[in-house]
Amino acid sequence: AIRAGLSNVPVYIINITAESEMLELALIENIQRVDLNPMEEAEGYAVLRGKYGFTQSKIANSISKSRSEIANKLRLLKLPPVIQESLKNRIIEYGHARALLGFRESSIMLTIHKKIIKNHLNVRQTELLTRLTKNKKEKPQLKKFADREEKLQTHLKTAALIYKKPKQKGKIIITFSNQSDLDRILNKIYE
Repeated sequence: AIRAGLSNVPVYIINITAESEMLELALIENIQRVDLNPMEEAEGYAVLRGKYGFTQSKIANSISKSRSEIANKLRLLKLPPVIQESLKNRIIEYGHARALLGFRESSIMLTIHKKIIKNHLNVRQTELLTRLTKNKKEKPQLKKFADREEKLQTHLKTAALIYKKPKQKGKIIITFSNQSDLDRILNKIYE
């Protein structure tokens, strides 16, 4: 303030009498930092809920986020530890994790998680894969095309999904990141 030449500075003085209240406020302040990953946020919300008895609504009001956002972040704590670590280390994104939460079985989550990493699937592709996996009628179709999908991904050196609904035409989704990547992929296809 002195360097800026200010003679008056707006200040809020808060009287905190209990150590628990001080810890609570410090935690809320830390959760609002921009550089937290979704798992760190979820862990902070869990502490507020478990240790300080906050409801999802009270957490949402305290940090100016929606209650549904708090609920979604708390659900991340239900992911298998391997997936939580991937999210912490920014190997996968929050959108990937949310798509995986559509399953109750850890084995399915882990299988799709491996595919996300191996094939560099984006969030939209992951959502498509989870929708296809949920539809029991299409599970045999996914297995049926798995070997062809893998060959296509190896040949094109990019993520690709192949799927077909019963009694309908199939689709191939090929991922590219920019115009030069698209040109490279098309040249591989034209070979």
